[in-house]
Amino acid sequence: MTKRRISGVESGHKLDLLDDRHDDILAGWLEGLSGFGCVFLNLPPNQKHPNRTFEHFESIHQDMKSGHAQLAKTWLIEGRGLGFLLRGGLWVLDVDSPEWVDRVVELLAEAAVFPPFVNTPSGGVHFYFRLPAVFRQPELKHHVCHPLDPDGIRMAIDFKLGPRSLVVAPGVVRKGKIYSPACEWREPPELAPTFFGGDVEFFKVPPPPFAQDRRPLQNRISRACKYLSSWKTPVSVSGRGGRQALASVASHLVAFLGLDPHLAAKLLTGGPNPWNSRCRRLDGSRYPWRKSDLRDACAVAVGSIPAAGVALFRQEAARGRRDALLTEFLDALIASMCQKCGEYVRVEHLRHRFQEWSGEVVTRTGFGLAVAARGIERKKFSRLKVVGVESVVAASLDSALLLSRAALINRNSLHL
Repeated sequence: MTKRRISGVESGHKLDLLDDRHDDILAGWLEGLSGFGCVFLNLPPNQKHPNRTFEHFESIHQDMKSGHAQLAKTWLIEGRGLGFLLRGGLWVLDVDSPEWVDRVVELLAEAAVFPPFVNTPSGGVHFYFRLPAVFRQPELKHHVCHPLDPDGIRMAIDFKLGPRSLVVAPGVVRKGKIYSPACEWREPPELAPTFFGGDVEFFKVPPPPFAQDRRPLQNRISRACKYLSSWKTPVSVSGRGGRQALASVASHLVAFLGLDPHLAAKLLTGGPNPWNSRCRRLDGSRYPWRKSDLRDACAVAVGSIPAAGVALFRQEAARGRRDALLTEFLDALIASMCQKCGEYVRVEHLRHRFQEWSGEVVTRTGFGLAVAARGIERKKFSRLKVVGVESVVAASLDSALLLSRAALINRNSLHL
């Protein structure tokens, strides 16, 4: 019985690139990757990105109790592309040029580290390692691409680290060339990515906090429709960040406006001038997304960080700081009052005094409302009655503000 070749298949045509021994080696690699819990993805021919979301393939992986490597073999035999998502502490150093391959091999030889590796069609190499325990995979950046060396020069290496980093699997053929295992699969050695880039930041920056639109649902739907019809809203252009534009729009609808993903997907195709119908190719021809792609993008957007939400959070935080300082200022103002004198000082003068003291900006209306809310008596023409001789009041106010600022600094230092 003739053995079906696992690798060397492109678009349904067999290419005699590997002998049976290499097929056995490739099978060992797929089993080894499966042993780390890697999630296999079906890629279109000659492509490095799947047509479906990562979540789709993660669901397939979870539903299968075993046989993940066999599924990967089947996809290769059928002429499909194959990639995988890193799991189990496995990480890959993707070296892009032969010159850098020589440099990396020399470094590894000096350290007596001998990882399994795969030769790539570009003349580069994928080196496989295990992360030390201090490098928890969910806390790492998914992909660190061409970082700078200490001299500020781009290194021709990529670090594929996190659980959403896609790696093209061994055995895949792209444009007639193969990702060929250079050795049998063996347990990758433990090596920290800092071995190659000590000054590179590998850990994720904590995601920025964001606020959501809390208005009634009908108001949020109206705002979503207005947002989608606006010329300022990014439109997907295939080949120029189209998928990123879709993710940004879906994030605004789902994560910021808080709409149900199914409703958000419908809004993308609804209205007199639907957002999806304006998506295009580089040549300007229409290129709308499939409805399944829109649904997937909106489902993924549930856990995203919306740019509008980050901006709103910062605005609200700045407003909260200003209001806290305004409260401190008015407390100092009340403490500087004396009930026996009838001198007056303009509210506008006090507003400028507040801005000089706090560094914050407040409108005339906002300052006047804050003064009235504290029950401070005002006269016509925006005059504020401050009881006490003006020079004495000014000195008292300065002293009170100085004490207030010191107390505020002490409180902030306690929270750090």
